[in-house]
Amino acid sequence: MPANAQKQNSEPITANATSSTAALQQRLLNLSNQSSCIFGMEDHFRGSISEYPEPTFIGSDAAVKQITGQRPALMQYIYEDPAWSSRYGAKGTEVLRKQIIADHEAGQVVMLMQFPGNPVTGNLSRNLTANPTPPGPYSGTGYPYDLTQSPVSRVLTEQITEGQLIAYLDRIAQFLDSLVDSKGQKIPIIYRPWHEANGSWFWWSSEGPEQFCKLWKKTVNYLQHYRGVTNVLYCINYSTEKTIPSTWYPGDDYVDILSIDHYDDSKNGAVINKDGSLTRSYHEMTRLSTIKPMALAEFGYRYGATNSPRIWSLSFETIITNYQKFSFFCIYAWPYGPNTSDPVEQQQDLKAMVTDARCITLERYKKLK
Repeated sequence: MPANAQKQNSEPITANATSSTAALQQRLLNLSNQSSCIFGMEDHFRGSISEYPEPTFIGSDAAVKQITGQRPALMQYIYEDPAWSSRYGAKGTEVLRKQIIADHEAGQVVMLMQFPGNPVTGNLSRNLTANPTPPGPYSGTGYPYDLTQSPVSRVLTEQITEGQLIAYLDRIAQFLDSLVDSKGQKIPIIYRPWHEANGSWFWWSSEGPEQFCKLWKKTVNYLQHYRGVTNVLYCINYSTEKTIPSTWYPGDDYVDILSIDHYDDSKNGAVINKDGSLTRSYHEMTRLSTIKPMALAEFGYRYGATNSPRIWSLSFETIITNYQKFSFFCIYAWPYGPNTSDPVEQQQDLKAMVTDARCITLERYKKLK
């Protein structure tokens, strides 16, 4: 049975989604084609365990607060697998869990992404690798960028490797179920697995759109029907570095939100769409579905490029003017996004962006009906 058989397509694809999850979906839909957009920031643990023996966030939320006096309305985090014992293991998972609960209690929306390792040459859990990314080429053995050994086909069909996927999804489900607020209610989460699907750099995209869609559907079906997860909106994600043919879309019955990632090295203006790729990708994505909310799930200035002092306000103006279907935008953590060590001009520009009434910060978000 399709994931959305008994529901209208504009509602969450999970038939028995919690009321707060359904309310979040409706709020995102309401913001589509409006002259305002939710402001989000990404955050994750710093460096490797050798550099930081204890789990330590970069501190995106705090940096924005220090610079602007306001907080993002949305926070995005990378899932920390408790089975990643060569990094932080269960300790990292618990630190992340507490942070998500605290964010929710403050009124913020939370989004979760993941970077599982190659299940054939390494582990989905990333065990035996200590760093979030390899020190050299991104294709290091066992890392998410390792495309070797037909990992998608094998994780879908090979008994041992498929079993690893099921165990991984079980841990994801257990983590999602553990996200409960002070009133005993499950916290709604925007879940963005297998991101930048149309790219050529992650193993989950390495065998083309048909295999990717099988993996996506298996993930959704397992979490919904076998694990009974009810507090998730499933957010599919693409990259502006490649085109987005319709074959990469698993269908409205398996997706709650569509999103794209966009980075640019621009040094003479807005970080957004200097090469036209965001506009192209935006229109490609709007053709995939006409009834789902959409978002810019990641953007920023890549590798610390020296950008215009007006990088944030110009980028925001472009989002509001040209990409009105976006319900939220999320800036990736430093060094791609803002930091308290940025030049004064860029800090002032970030403050100008969040001062704009169209930019939905936490305080503005809590006033939305």
